[in-house]
Amino acid sequence: MMTTNTFPFRRRALVLALMLASGAAPAAIIDVSGDCTLVAAINNANTDTDTDGAAFGCSAGSHDDHLSLTSNGLYTLTEVVQGNEDGLPWITSTITINGHGATIEHPFVPYDTFRLLYVTATGNLTLNSLTLTGGYMGYVSNGSILNNGNMILNQSSISNNSVWTGVSGLTNNGNMILNHSRVSGNSSRQAVSIANTSNITLNHSTVSGNSTRFGIGGVSNTGTMTLNDSSVSHNTSIYSGYRCGGHACGGEGGISNSGTMTLSHSTISNNTGYYVSAISNGGSITLTNSTVLNNGSFHSSAIANSGSMTVIASDISGNGGTYNYRGGGRIVNSGTMTIRNSTVSKNTAPSSYGGGIRNEINGMLLLINSIVSGNQAVGGAGIFNLGTMNLTNSLVSGNKDSQLKTDYFAPYDVPVGGGGIYNKGSMTFVNTTLSGNSSTEQGGAIANRGSLVLSHSTLSGNRAVAGGGGGIKNYAGRGEA
Repeated sequence: MMTTNTFPFRRRALVLALMLASGAAPAAIIDVSGDCTLVAAINNANTDTDTDGAAFGCSAGSHDDHLSLTSNGLYTLTEVVQGNEDGLPWITSTITINGHGATIEHPFVPYDTFRLLYVTATGNLTLNSLTLTGGYMGYVSNGSILNNGNMILNQSSISNNSVWTGVSGLTNNGNMILNHSRVSGNSSRQAVSIANTSNITLNHSTVSGNSTRFGIGGVSNTGTMTLNDSSVSHNTSIYSGYRCGGHACGGEGGISNSGTMTLSHSTISNNTGYYVSAISNGGSITLTNSTVLNNGSFHSSAIANSGSMTVIASDISGNGGTYNYRGGGRIVNSGTMTIRNSTVSKNTAPSSYGGGIRNEINGMLLLINSIVSGNQAVGGAGIFNLGTMNLTNSLVSGNKDSQLKTDYFAPYDVPVGGGGIYNKGSMTFVNTTLSGNSSTEQGGAIANRGSLVLSHSTLSGNRAVAGGGGGIKNYAGRGEA
């Protein structure tokens, strides 16, 4: 006997009844192909009508619309269709664009001001498997995407857009999430590739290969930003911002943060900055299980902190200075910083002081259960301290100073030695070991001109070649063991 399962039909009938009762209309799926253009499809979706005629073009929009692009298709924008610069209608409603590997492009035309996408405060846009490329803007503007509403990018790419002054890739003033997406190859004369003033999260995403002459190569955050399992790499800012109103600005290769930022299981690598190569922080930033690797600074450091910074279970290694007498791969801290369960290793400041860490006069730095090893600099190869610093349950080992050379900008007497540590501030060591450090001058482990307290700590196997003090060379400072 044949039986018939009527449940699926009853379920569909129930769903339809509920939709009719609630007044909700089903989402429209608009096939953007043939005589249906992307411009018309967005207009229909925004208005929930048929703007290009029932017998021609795209189907009508309805509720939360899904635009389906041709697989691996190319959608070329050549005309401004709204405002003074936008190549697509403004996104004012809830729209999903399923790209299926398609590309939206604007062919390069010199001085042709052209933005690809603008999401208004009422807009809610999701991009799936789509590339946006070729946006170009002039002064103080946005080359590819400006978001003032809500936006999600899934497996999408924002690449090879450019501006003269402004933001070449993404500007977010609303809420934005990037999942498995890429912002790459964007360029500017004086700008940044991603600028966030509100809330943005990157999951398994990449910011890479972006460049600027007088700006920030990778990311500028003044809002709230989270990076999970993401990378910021190979971004470049090659000059200082001396043309920014007559004062220095810009010059950061990877990240500039003056808001609140969290990095988890993320990598900042191979960025180049005139001043700071990896991270410049004046706000609040936390790195957890993350890596800062192989970044190069012309003039200062890999990490510069003047705000609040916490580093947990992370690795800061292999960063270096290039070309300039003051360049370095170190951490420079003039704010409040805690390094816990982390490693600072194999960083160099070839012509300056503080290869691993340089703690400035106003700096407050805690080093807990951490390692500072294999760093090189002219003096204070592992740590150069002018401020206040406490080391607990930590290891300072295998650091080596190179040669005596004056740091032109130093606001203090020119130091000598300090293979492991040079101190002219206040330092306290608890259950800490200094071993295998060496100096070509004096103070193999520590050269001290400040206040020094050691408790339950060990110095062993350190070496000074010229002036003695293989373990500690105490100048006019105060030491207590």
